[in-house]
Amino acid sequence: VESAFALRSQTQGEATIARRLVKHLTPEMLVLLDAGFFGYCLLKSIMGAGAQFLVNVSQTPLLQPFETLSDGSHLSRIYASTKDREKGRNGTVVRVIKYQLDDPPRPGHGKTRRLVTSLLDATAHPAQTLILLYHQRWEHELMNDEQKTHQDPRRPHKPTHLRSETPAGIVQELLGLSLAHFVIRKTMFDAAAQHDIDPD
Repeated sequence: VESAFALRSQTQGEATIARRLVKHLTPEMLVLLDAGFFGYCLLKSIMGAGAQFLVNVSQTPLLQPFETLSDGSHLSRIYASTKDREKGRNGTVVRVIKYQLDDPPRPGHGKTRRLVTSLLDATAHPAQTLILLYHQRWEHELMNDEQKTHQDPRRPHKPTHLRSETPAGIVQELLGLSLAHFVIRKTMFDAAAQHDIDPD
């Protein structure tokens, strides 16, 4: 199992930093992305690495259908620029899945959501399967929250969340904490696998 992460400063956006991780992708991977990561360059680079993507998308991007598939999803094209879209050139074919959450107490109930994927075959990758898979992404998000939010040893004289006081020390400390976190989670996964239960 390999693990990779990138550090970002306040001046760099997450989508920009995400491109630094593309080199770690392999062809059997499916990359799950939040809405802020929808962008032509990043998605094309993921496909260029041989991997696939499944990304949440707001209602803003124009994703005009040109073919409806058996599961109700449709094929569309994404473009590098508005001019390319207007002229219908250099488009990349993607699949768009629209759905609504049917869970009244849950935030967003009844709101139409969209996923965009490079997995174009509705038979091999049914829409319902991809919708359920995408919502598993939140379990990864919550796992990462253990590092992002809860390692917070505030001290009156030093508001920083990390003990290190140099840039190199911060990188080293983050690597150490992330490796320890990974080892603990891997141990939990292995223990669950021995009993054939969900590691959640």
